[in-house]
Amino acid sequence: MAKTMIWGLLYQCSYLWYFSVNKYRSKVFVLFPILFFWIMIFSLRRESYGEDIKYYYYIFLHPERYYLDEYGLYYFNIALRWVTTEYFWFSLSYSVLINSLLVILYRILDRKLSMLLFLYVCSTFIYYQINLNIFRQGVAVLLVLISIAIFHKHFFYSCMILLLAIFFHKAAIISVVFIFFSRFQFKKIYILPVLVLSFFPIGATFYSHIAVIIGKFIPIMERTLTAYVEMAQQGLISSSELNHRNLPMLITSLLFFKIDIQKNKKNNSLFWVYFLSLGISALLSNNVLLYDRVIIFSQILQPYLFLICCKAYFSHRWLLPYIMTAVLQFIFTIYIWGPQNLLPSFEFYQLF
Repeated sequence: MAKTMIWGLLYQCSYLWYFSVNKYRSKVFVLFPILFFWIMIFSLRRESYGEDIKYYYYIFLHPERYYLDEYGLYYFNIALRWVTTEYFWFSLSYSVLINSLLVILYRILDRKLSMLLFLYVCSTFIYYQINLNIFRQGVAVLLVLISIAIFHKHFFYSCMILLLAIFFHKAAIISVVFIFFSRFQFKKIYILPVLVLSFFPIGATFYSHIAVIIGKFIPIMERTLTAYVEMAQQGLISSSELNHRNLPMLITSLLFFKIDIQKNKKNNSLFWVYFLSLGISALLSNNVLLYDRVIIFSQILQPYLFLICCKAYFSHRWLLPYIMTAVLQFIFTIYIWGPQNLLPSFEFYQLF
């Protein structure tokens, strides 16, 4: 209990620093200490902290023993090993990459409030997931979102970033669907089928047919999708229900009906990504692994869309409900989700 209270205190200190120095002209003075703080928290984790990150360290040390379809992580590790193979260097480099990409994305979305968006996402379970478990996919998803956010202004750089994302994780291929739909103007009526699919999931066999179709059109994903379907049929993979994975996104979707959607190319693309991600993941809800691979786009964008909702509902006092939601979400992450996912075992306090 004491350790989780200390963790909560550190989170509140981040907000204290933000509001103490936010009026300074130099936003780097605001950004760097907060980013450095969260990078170091995950850099100082023990090797056993995190379900999958320990396996990433084994891949880092022994690349010849593991086979990856995508070579992005492989070459990233090669560059890191030129310096040293020490665990702290590995942990620091991974933490710098994932957290820096988060800040870059949020600065593209809202330059003035980027750190507020970052602090909000620090309260969510997906933040700990991409730092501790699904690092490779987290990097790919963040690169995809950055690519889509700059697509209309910097087409060449957007394409290069998108290729890099696919180089890290093949799940980034879904970005082709996002980009296709972003050509059309998003309308609020499109939210309705997404909500219906989310609250009333389809049959258990439908998603397997979708997986087969996707595998035929995108051969690089066929082996992975087939494995996921077979594991689900054997009872090794459960279905996803209404929980911390999707409730924040669904609540934001309901709030979104009051939003006045203006013709903004960047936001229009992001709205499509958010709601397509929710809709497609709802179709795959009977397989939690496939579900998590898709809904992550919505989870990372949710702080930004929720910020838009708060400004629409509380035009002059939006900051209070936004921060209060983040704090309550953080309490849930630490006291409910955390104990089920080894979060309290993080004894970084002994390492300082």
